[in-house]
Amino acid sequence: MSVATDTAVSIDTIEEKLSELGYETEYHGDDDGTYFTITTGDKEIILFDAVSGESFRPEHLSSASYSFGMMGKDVTRSFEDADTLDAFLYAVQDAMAADFMPR
Repeated sequence: MSVATDTAVSIDTIEEKLSELGYETEYHGDDDGTYFTITTGDKEIILFDAVSGESFRPEHLSSASYSFGMMGKDVTRSFEDADTLDAFLYAVQDAMAADFMPR
């Protein structure tokens, strides 16, 4: 049995580090929830309900998706344990590495 803990990573720090790595970010919030997009070129990650104006809280994550062009996949599990800045950046870079090209 796992015990949920309240962990938060500063969204300002996340945005700063992602910008240094060449990613663009955007936050959206309304009555239905929040979503945070991370993009570079045709690649995009969308995190639903885990980002506020102040922090990323993995325990609030309802889902996360990655898309590249017309292809996409669920990357929720990659972000569920991202309770540090390094873990979050690793999850982003790992998801963005997928290009869906046949081998």
